[in-house]
Amino acid sequence: MTLSSADIKRALVNKTISIDPLDEKDIGPASVDVHMGNELIFFGRYAMGDHYLTLRDGVVTNSYEYPITLQDGVGRVILPGQFFLVAIQESITIDSSIVAQIHGVSTLARMGLQIHASGFIDPGWSGKLTLQVSNLNTLPIEIIGGMRIAQISFTKLLSASVKEYEGKYNNAQKTQTARTKK
Repeated sequence: MTLSSADIKRALVNKTISIDPLDEKDIGPASVDVHMGNELIFFGRYAMGDHYLTLRDGVVTNSYEYPITLQDGVGRVILPGQFFLVAIQESITIDSSIVAQIHGVSTLARMGLQIHASGFIDPGWSGKLTLQVSNLNTLPIEIIGGMRIAQISFTKLLSASVKEYEGKYNNAQKTQTARTKK
């Protein structure tokens, strides 16, 4: 059962869902809007074929990543084809009776900004979700620090999970790059 706004508010009171910070106006009919954090990680563009991304020994190597700090209200232009990672501002915790899904907002999608976060959030998740963002448009797109970037919907499980998420990204408090080990 997908939670309605009333169900989400009840889950927040009962602490089966925690969202911090949370502004009441961000609770929609059946989801909660979340905002772009301030730490963005971009990956360099190189013409030579010897520069690439790979997972070896459990971490990304040869990533040529460069972090950018973007303050709330400050803009940055994302070029066509450019890709970056960014954590949301909100820390989300869900208990063993809830799963969640995160989706990019339609306004940004219609501009050509693709927001992805591996979509499914397991029971027991806690932390700041990292989003994968790409400009699919042929034009540059301006993003603004702190802007509404995605929405999370919550689903009540028929019974609580006996196993909670204990993966490598749990309890993240900042933007996370790819890895295969904790």
